[in-house]
Amino acid sequence: QLQAGDQGKKIKVNVTATNGSGSANATSAATAAVGPEPSPSAPANTSPPTISGTAEVGNTLTATSPGSWTGYPDPTFTYQWQRCEQGTPSVAGVDWTMRTAASAIGGWNSVAYGNGLYVAVSSSGSGNRVMTSPDGITWTTRTSAEDNSWQSVTYGNGLFVAVAGSGTNRVMTSPDGINWTARTAAANNYWQGVTYGGGTFVAVSQTGTDRVMTSTDGINWTSRSTPGDANSQRSVTYGEGIFVAVAWTGTGNRVMTSPDGINWTLRTSAANYDWTSVTYGNGDFVAVSRGIDADGVMTSPDGVTWTKRTAASSNEWTSVTYGEGLFVAVSDFALGSGTRVMTSPDGVTWTSRTAASETNQWSWVTYGDGEFVAVATNTSTSAVMTSASSDGLVCTDITDATDPTYQLTADDKDKKIRVKVTGTNGSGSASANSAPSDTVTAVAPTNTVAPSISGTPEVGKTLTGDPGTWTGAPPPDLTYQWQRCDADGTNCVDISGADGLTYDPTADDVGKKLKFKVTGSSIGGTAEGSSDPTAEVQPAPIPPSPNKPTVEPRGGAGPSSLRLKIRCAGSSACRVKITGKLKGGTGTVKPKMVRVRAGKQAAVKVEYTPTLISEIKSRGGGRIAIKAKQVGGATRTITVRVRLPQPVTG
Repeated sequence: QLQAGDQGKKIKVNVTATNGSGSANATSAATAAVGPEPSPSAPANTSPPTISGTAEVGNTLTATSPGSWTGYPDPTFTYQWQRCEQGTPSVAGVDWTMRTAASAIGGWNSVAYGNGLYVAVSSSGSGNRVMTSPDGITWTTRTSAEDNSWQSVTYGNGLFVAVAGSGTNRVMTSPDGINWTARTAAANNYWQGVTYGGGTFVAVSQTGTDRVMTSTDGINWTSRSTPGDANSQRSVTYGEGIFVAVAWTGTGNRVMTSPDGINWTLRTSAANYDWTSVTYGNGDFVAVSRGIDADGVMTSPDGVTWTKRTAASSNEWTSVTYGEGLFVAVSDFALGSGTRVMTSPDGVTWTSRTAASETNQWSWVTYGDGEFVAVATNTSTSAVMTSASSDGLVCTDITDATDPTYQLTADDKDKKIRVKVTGTNGSGSASANSAPSDTVTAVAPTNTVAPSISGTPEVGKTLTGDPGTWTGAPPPDLTYQWQRCDADGTNCVDISGADGLTYDPTADDVGKKLKFKVTGSSIGGTAEGSSDPTAEVQPAPIPPSPNKPTVEPRGGAGPSSLRLKIRCAGSSACRVKITGKLKGGTGTVKPKMVRVRAGKQAAVKVEYTPTLISEIKSRGGGRIAIKAKQVGGATRTITVRVRLPQPVTG
């Protein structure tokens, strides 16, 4: 890093390369002589910040660049994201907004723009006859070099220059609009206007012997004698390589021109009006007059030949400027009728525009950085108005959104987003805004994988719904609804209260099919997805009685006995008591206790009582109800049919 001791020196760098075989040196060419450290200067934005990213809720916007900035030392940057809504668009020169002046001293006679700053001067006040603004909106009082009647200010060659109609030193200069130095005018005239062009500052006066003075640096001034020294010179401008001045007085010669500010030629004015202001733009000089003449405008393509034009109204037009492809003139309220602003694309056809205040004495208008700024002589803080083309966006800071990135939220939907970057160094700070994003949208929910159901569709069981997969920005909120459908899966209706991820089928569902419906909702919209229907819901099975043994007939039942196969319920050995009775009769089987081994099957012969045998024979058969009770458990009942063989006849 260069040090103060390097100033005036040239710098070289010597590079030494080394390896195992040795080393060698090489020296660069010398730099230019090191200059002095730059003077501290406040940050100024020269190209706006930029942002990137897709303007959809949930996505992230990034401040890809803070923009380009000047200022020494280099500024540090902070970020503030802003949410913007559409307001009323405005057109430069047409739509005007009142702004608050730095003070209510009044007497604001002139305003100029240069080096990113608006500077206004006043003929009133004590030590505060200058105010500045970086944007025409926020104004700061500055100390004037002297409390003179400052009439006009201009900017050129890196310098603001103001001239006065009174005082000891009737010129003051400033490199930054803030710090001012008194300069000696060429004469103590009532200096009314000043401009810069062709490397020369030129001022004109309404009094004095020599009513023009010039300076190449704004500091040292020389009086110039002109053929218009008998006229009250009011305003001067520069364009097409010539200076043009207009006057309040004179007979047919209230214009004069000069190629260098030194040698002047009288020109015939379009009328003997009180010409108050002249400007150049779009290939034409345009002058306006202070009076109530309807044709109080004149134009010239060369500053020599002038033509009267009809103003929008017979006002006391005090100042005219050019910018945004438009001539704009402002008026003092004291005379005339109509609104206090008029505009023209060509200086010929003029249209009335409504000023921010129709009672203010608007004295001067200038153009800079895409904005018209006018000042008034009223003793009020409401003495500034501005007009700029705007898309009408109204932007407010987003709470806690101060990082270089910002994730879009639901609150941003239908808004536009921009970032404000503030550059700061020891000399001050300045802010610049990025262009706004596209309008933030939300992506409607979409069900990309359908919901599904797991579990057995049976009364007493639990079914579980899977909502599937959803997309959307922001991610949708999901709600659930179980539905009961006909056996063919149609005519599905919502089941009251069944709005969770799980559902236990009831008796009302038996023979029906079930569906799981999911609804995805967000600020982007609503969508639904449904599962396939389940199989028909089955009733709950009858649970088996505990500890009932298994009993089965083993072969047929005879006329005096029958055989059974018995197995214990459970995995342990058991004892089973066998009893039985003839259905519709009184005969029984002989009770029997059988021991059955664990996991084994026992073969048991059960005999009938004589009564049972007799009843079977008399009936030719019957049905015996056999009961097998597992000791410590339950009873299993089976029915065994007894058939007797038919006698053979013949």
